[in-house]
Amino acid sequence: MLYNKIKRGIYMKKINFLINYGINSKKAIKIALDKYKKGKKEYILFGTTHERMLNHKIYNLQIIKNLVDNIKPDLIIFEANKIVYKKNNVIDGRIDMQYVYSYAQEKEIIYTMMDNIKYDGSIYPNKTNMIRDRQMYANMKTEKYENSGANKVLVFTGVYHKFAFDEIFIDHGYKIDKTFDKNVAFKEDGKIYYNNFLFSSLNKKYKYIENVIEKRLDGIENYKCREAWKDYFVKEKKFLKEFIEENNQKQYKQ
Repeated sequence: MLYNKIKRGIYMKKINFLINYGINSKKAIKIALDKYKKGKKEYILFGTTHERMLNHKIYNLQIIKNLVDNIKPDLIIFEANKIVYKKNNVIDGRIDMQYVYSYAQEKEIIYTMMDNIKYDGSIYPNKTNMIRDRQMYANMKTEKYENSGANKVLVFTGVYHKFAFDEIFIDHGYKIDKTFDKNVAFKEDGKIYYNNFLFSSLNKKYKYIENVIEKRLDGIENYKCREAWKDYFVKEKKFLKEFIEENNQKQYKQ
């Protein structure tokens, strides 16, 4: 367990170095992309970098679009809270996950979510642990989706989770497909654009933070954790407001 944690840390440092210094961002993308196989089931996992994908020249939202267009999955799974979506019809994921959702909607691809993070003091913002990662894996592998006939599944998650899933998938008998052509990430078929699904979802998320989450945070007993989450959501609301105002007028279709 400790060995795998160290290994994930090394991977993250390598990716951050490659991205930040622009030495070989394509190599970073290939490190964060793998296909796992067991029988007929294929899970293609890509580790995203959340808001950083908005401004990077190569490691950006175009990669998400390329993967969806070129892989043509039966099912897309992404990092957002499944329970929040069920109860409130809100996607609470970060901007890259919002884009995944909006593009899946437009392309009419079946999708689901795998996270179950709770704002109850059990975890800090921008952190994870193996309990959360294993639960996310379990949410991916529900009987409903395992027996749905969706054999080609495309998964989008934060890059650190992706390295945790390396360990978890292998523990469950999956093999990394070394013949997988990772250049599918770079074959473009039209540039990215923002659609109405995206802006509708972002507006819902903003209202959900304001009307539900911010009130719930007062119940966190751990002072440091409570203040960390409050600060996180103040910044998240600011980001959402600015993104919507800046980009809503620029949306276009192919």
